[in-house]
Amino acid sequence: MNSPTLQSLVPEEMKAQLSARLQPSHTPIWAHWEDFAIRYLRTGKSEGTVRNVRDAIKFILNHSQLVSIEDFNDQRKLEDVLYEIMQSRHFSHSTFNTYIKNLKTYFIWLKRQELIAVNNLKNIPKYRETPKKQPTLNIAQVNVVVGHIMSRRQTRLERLRNIFFIDLLRLTAARPAELLQLTDDNITSDLEGIALTIHGIKQKGKPRLYALKGYAKDSYLTYINYKKTERPTEKKLFVSMSKRDGWTHQGVNQLMKRLSKELGFRVNCYGFRRSVATSLDEMELSLDEIGGYLGHTRRSTTLRYIQESTKRTMRASDIMNKIY
Repeated sequence: MNSPTLQSLVPEEMKAQLSARLQPSHTPIWAHWEDFAIRYLRTGKSEGTVRNVRDAIKFILNHSQLVSIEDFNDQRKLEDVLYEIMQSRHFSHSTFNTYIKNLKTYFIWLKRQELIAVNNLKNIPKYRETPKKQPTLNIAQVNVVVGHIMSRRQTRLERLRNIFFIDLLRLTAARPAELLQLTDDNITSDLEGIALTIHGIKQKGKPRLYALKGYAKDSYLTYINYKKTERPTEKKLFVSMSKRDGWTHQGVNQLMKRLSKELGFRVNCYGFRRSVATSLDEMELSLDEIGGYLGHTRRSTTLRYIQESTKRTMRASDIMNKIY
């Protein structure tokens, strides 16, 4: 039980305080948590999913009076609590839907295990989401980021790590969580070259294989050789400058915020992801091919990653101009 994902949902010192709010005969929301985490992971589901469920439950515990399975399973009560939180904290409809989705995961499992008779959360409707225009880095912006990351003020290890991380973003379009979970063992070398294996976080760990050539190969070799000198015992591929257990999401986000401020345009990991999807679409790869490269399970998701002003719409408009 060493994984943070499998730790108790509620610290022991807080259980007495929360238990004081329990109604007679009600079951604490944390009563079946460890069993859920263990059994859910056995089925091949990702730790990320379990972590998201845990965080959703803890958020409700910290911001409401709900404390029991019965409280959470009261559809009207949970909806009202989430609505009040959404209004006070200015949550988007998307955030509301995400909390509901994660809570539903736990209660679907409780129902399957016959720990509850009815799962009332399944009746909670989603809020209608307003599509947001997500930033897509164009090729010129990607090149600006690459040039800047090489020259900005930072330690040598930090520079080499950041260069290689950016190179993997623009090559593989991987999710930041997928890159941060990599270890040195995910990259192998043989007579055919250097290969990177990424295990998807949305495809039940399905592996995706990428060849490291050209700039990605050069930045990898430079970084890994220096890393072996500076951090010979570190197994995580991307090291932290302040910790010894790998780079964190917070560290990546801080880097992206600094780059955005320094360059004058928004830089984030998903901007690279959309840039790759758009570039592959312009090279006329099929939606299935692009989705497989990005680790998508639905074609509709892939479509959302392709910038609107691509050659796809230009080709269609050319055809329509010829018809009339």
